[in-house]
Amino acid sequence: MYVHYMILKTLTLALFSTAFAFNQQALDLNKSCGDFENFYHAYQIDSFKQYISCAKIDEYDNIINSIGNFSPYKPKISVLIHKSSGNASFDYGGNISVPASLVFSGKYGSRIFGDISGIPTIFAHEYGHAIFAEALKDKDFYKSFHKLSKSISQLRTLLVGEYVEGSSYRRVDYIKSRSKELKEKRKKVLSNSKIRFISAYNELFSDVVATYQSNNKSAITNALYHHDVSDKEYMNLLARSLVERDHSNLSYRSVHTYFAETRAYIGTNFWPSSSEQKEEYLSIILRAIMLEIDEKFEKSNEHTAKTLNKGLIERLEGLKPL
Repeated sequence: MYVHYMILKTLTLALFSTAFAFNQQALDLNKSCGDFENFYHAYQIDSFKQYISCAKIDEYDNIINSIGNFSPYKPKISVLIHKSSGNASFDYGGNISVPASLVFSGKYGSRIFGDISGIPTIFAHEYGHAIFAEALKDKDFYKSFHKLSKSISQLRTLLVGEYVEGSSYRRVDYIKSRSKELKEKRKKVLSNSKIRFISAYNELFSDVVATYQSNNKSAITNALYHHDVSDKEYMNLLARSLVERDHSNLSYRSVHTYFAETRAYIGTNFWPSSSEQKEEYLSIILRAIMLEIDEKFEKSNEHTAKTLNKGLIERLEGLKPL
């Protein structure tokens, strides 16, 4: 009898552990803080105990209202807060993930803590991606990608909601499986090279949004800087500033730094002195980007950073107010 009891106990613990493994700790901030104007959902990840204040989520909500005053679009999104990370993201559909504290990987596995005062700027940048997705969503080449991304985003928030409720692993596993299926389908809609091409413009636009919101040409550089950055990383951070400087010797071009020359041009020629100018200039910048994408999308692999910067700067010059 004792042996049977121990076997039953072991099986029960194993089943419980398996079920728990499928469930992440999460908290629904809408329940603890109330509804937010610009968020479908606000979730805290990694803990059942609230570590992010309602005032901080209000701050993010107000950032969207502030950006909405000068942006041609103001999409409603969901926000997922993680305890600590060196990264934030927009998932192409409708979810922004942002850390409560900035932690970067240093040398030999060390952890470098960034300045949390830069996180609102990072959030504003990610919201810029949501605006960009709105501008792109009706373009023929992007429609399917956008539709699938929205579905994947909805599944992600549904999954976190299941974590909050402590749902069974079968329910969680089904949502994960469906999400994986849609992600595989999305990979076939746009090639990696096409996504990289669009992303370079996307990163430029989102940096402008965050920089306008912060009223500081070096806002992105300051937000991501920490004392252990390498010389190469520091040069890449400077390339995301709107301060005028020579980028001809930039050794590495990622989607974040591809339009370094255009950032410098915008900082000199499209730096707003009023809220009205923010609205005017951002609309011009977005229009110029969309025209460049329309013209160059099909043969995007034939262009270099030099030709793309030259083309966009010439486009902006032609649209510049007198």
